[in-house]
Amino acid sequence: MLRYFLEYHLFLPVFRFDNYNGHPYTFRHFITNVFFYYFPSYFVYGLIYFFVSGWYKTKQHQQELEKENTAAELNFLRSQVNPHFLFNSINDIYSLTYQQSVQAPAALLKLLKSCVTCCEGKADTMPLQNEVTYLENVIELQRISAKGQAFINFTVEGYIETQIIATMLLVAFVENAFKHGVITNPEHPIVIHYLRSHLTSLQ
Repeated sequence: MLRYFLEYHLFLPVFRFDNYNGHPYTFRHFITNVFFYYFPSYFVYGLIYFFVSGWYKTKQHQQELEKENTAAELNFLRSQVNPHFLFNSINDIYSLTYQQSVQAPAALLKLLKSCVTCCEGKADTMPLQNEVTYLENVIELQRISAKGQAFINFTVEGYIETQIIATMLLVAFVENAFKHGVITNPEHPIVIHYLRSHLTSLQ
């Protein structure tokens, strides 16, 4: 009814235009006009809306899955941190203290800093500088544990003071290098090189 009113009481008197070429408005004209002119357009528009909305929902679902997978991978990496590292370090520091070694205070301080970093590791992200400092402490404690026979070259290249990284992300790779690599060969030391660039990489 609204369409009839607009076409015959507004468009036709004012603009001299209607959809039926001057023919009287009948049910047959209405059916013909709607189903042969408007229905195909509405059908196409409906298909476009259906596929676009379906694509958008699928995209959102994929993004949610990617976030869940990323979180699961990070949790897996964090779980790979060697739980024996802490106990070994305590034993090593106890041995240094018993021997009244001058290394004991510095080693204890590094262990305490490492413990603080682990306790703060519940957040999703942390400053990259803190992660690098933690790695340096872990490496030094590993050297102490190996009685000075650990040959590890750790270098950092690039500006890292303001960067943010997933919490405890790099330490898993470093500890895996200790676990599966040979750290007592001076001719083939473990090389850990962190390069901060537009495409950050750990080598």
